[in-house]
Amino acid sequence: DDPEPYKGFVNETGLARAVLAGHRPAVASAAVAGYPGMVTLLQAMWAPEPADRPTAAQVVREVERVAIAAGIALLPPGGAGSGSGSGVGSGSMAVSS
Repeated sequence: DDPEPYKGFVNETGLARAVLAGHRPAVASAAVAGYPGMVTLLQAMWAPEPADRPTAAQVVREVERVAIAAGIALLPPGGAGSGSGSGVGSGSMAVSS
């Protein structure tokens, strides 16, 4: 698990070519330890086909779900005291833990 997964690339062109060829960094297991579902979410966000990636609203909902399951307190949009809820639309995501 490399904390700098793309450090071997000397410029953005080489990095872009690698990503376009399907290369994705390994997820550092220590970085997501205790947060089931995050690896799956990251992998879904890195899907080669844009249509297969979750929307921003789906990402927000999944991160909220993971945070709540981990006991992490979430602030409403705009910070404390600005209302409740995530403020994002409804829908479902094919990401599971």
